[in-house]
Amino acid sequence: MVSALVLIPVAIGAALAGGLVFSGLVALIALGMAAEFGRLLEGRHGRAHPLRPALALLPALVFGMAGLFGLAAGGLLAGAGLVLTLPGARGPARIWMAAGVLCLGAPALALQWMRAVPEAGQGYVLSLFALVWAADSFAWLAGRVIGGPQLLPAISPNKTWAGLLGGTLAGALAGLAALGLAGRPELPPAGLAGVAGALAFTALWGDIAESALKRHFGVKDSGHLIPGHGGLLDRLDSLAAAGLLAVGLLLLHGG
Repeated sequence: MVSALVLIPVAIGAALAGGLVFSGLVALIALGMAAEFGRLLEGRHGRAHPLRPALALLPALVFGMAGLFGLAAGGLLAGAGLVLTLPGARGPARIWMAAGVLCLGAPALALQWMRAVPEAGQGYVLSLFALVWAADSFAWLAGRVIGGPQLLPAISPNKTWAGLLGGTLAGALAGLAALGLAGRPELPPAGLAGVAGALAFTALWGDIAESALKRHFGVKDSGHLIPGHGGLLDRLDSLAAAGLLAVGLLLLHGG
């Protein structure tokens, strides 16, 4: 709870400020997530060189901060290709590193791009924050209060079907409300509801995917940066998944 009281105002303040404040914060967090991922690899695969994923991400994130998103996408692909060829890590570790660069870099660039959308970017980002925070919070609450059948006990025993459904509904409602307040109802109400529901559902599956990743690497938390709440990967998995889908939908819709 204490960490949330600190992190949420920082995130909102950066989203309101936009520009280099937001894109720089996204870049810094993405580098931290990549470093956490590198340490997970080192624990499982030995000499995986934990800073390599972060270093491979850096050029793409800098291009994103400059608003050069074509170069950023090229830099991301180049970084993933680079870690496949560098010596000093075994084959499986290289593949994991390349996958990590892509899976962490793409959502970071997506968020940088979303905030840079003229006029609408601030509303989009704040609405996404509201949706993800509501989905995560109410998934936990519904799981605790209602309980019921477990969703995927082999991956995350604490997650339930009630939590998935409750979180999806709450996230969709929060996203709709935030978009309405931001004045961004580009779609009919039924279309907006469908998009918000899909984003909330994706956010919760992002959390489940990160649980599966931790299960694979045999760890409880991705890191210890946030006392009592694990690492950056633990806190931002849902936002990464939903943000990537949101930008994909915006691009399909024409921005």
